[in-house]
Amino acid sequence: MRVIICGGGTAGHIYPGVALADELRSKEKVDFLFIGPEKGVDTEILSNTEYPLRTLNVQGLPRKASAELLKSVLRLAKSIPKATKILKEFKPDIVVGMGGYGSFPVVTAARLLRIPTLIHEQNAVPGMANKLLGKVVDAIAVSFPETEAFFPKTRKKVLTGNPLRKELNKLARDEARAFFQLDSNRRTLLIFGGSLGAKRLNNAVIQAYPLFRTFDNLQILHLTGRDNYQGVLSEVNRLKDSQDKVSYQAYPYLEEMGLAYAAADLAVARAGATSVAEITALGVPAILVPYPYAAEGHQEKNARFLEKRGAARVILDHNLTGQSLFSAVEELLFTTKSLMEMRSKTVALGKPEAAHELAKMVRNLVHQS
Repeated sequence: MRVIICGGGTAGHIYPGVALADELRSKEKVDFLFIGPEKGVDTEILSNTEYPLRTLNVQGLPRKASAELLKSVLRLAKSIPKATKILKEFKPDIVVGMGGYGSFPVVTAARLLRIPTLIHEQNAVPGMANKLLGKVVDAIAVSFPETEAFFPKTRKKVLTGNPLRKELNKLARDEARAFFQLDSNRRTLLIFGGSLGAKRLNNAVIQAYPLFRTFDNLQILHLTGRDNYQGVLSEVNRLKDSQDKVSYQAYPYLEEMGLAYAAADLAVARAGATSVAEITALGVPAILVPYPYAAEGHQEKNARFLEKRGAARVILDHNLTGQSLFSAVEELLFTTKSLMEMRSKTVALGKPEAAHELAKMVRNLVHQS
């Protein structure tokens, strides 16, 4: 089988594609080609895998009418012939679009060449590319039940969940806490804002530190983002006192994210599709702070989906302060019944077999063609 996977140039699009490729390759011989934007993170992420990458000169569309919007549309249009050429050379049995502007010209070219097509939507509300492609592709995979309503009734839709990286498989809590040298008797709070960090989250942690310092049953793992690490560490060190009881560890970034989740009793995070999928699949109760400038407001919609089902608490970005963060953490983390109830509801929403289900859709489409 020969498979092309294309996406929008962000980690949230690429990692699920890699998870799908790993799942397909674990069962049979498959030749893969990834296609993504020249200026995306695809090159960095795929350099750690065996999967080849071809790039297109495309970029996201600005939300407002402008000269830049026209340039972006022209780039997309011009990239379709190049994508067609790549498809004719590789001769895929199927093209899988993982969403975003990078998938649009490739899936469009596949439709023109009558190659089977499948798109996957990670967020509760689909982005512009998937909304358009959803009208013409053979099948659509979604991560949230409500997302199906955004696509035509005439299209085949399957709730698969969002594929996770294999290194995030559930790990033992004792192993995780030993890795970070954490106290097994303390509650563990995990705070992260993605590989780049989230300045609002970091500032709230700094503001909340004087409130957290009196807790002798609390330990904090804080992933600041590479660019913010030194600044955050400097501020927290300035606030520290010899009488502090809280245990605080800061990291710029962690490759061992599976261990961080396993160690955590509660997470504080943005509400990107990948974070939401990981939190639910691994059963970690969460306080979600949606990024307010995400396209289509999708992070808030992702977060509200969990909150509505009792699987998370939501603090909107403009309401996030040291006090609001501290109050939410104190209420949830140290109330065992609330934490257990939230964990069970989080687990109920998880789709740990998402990669398997998406791979099954790929095989079925190929065999039907």
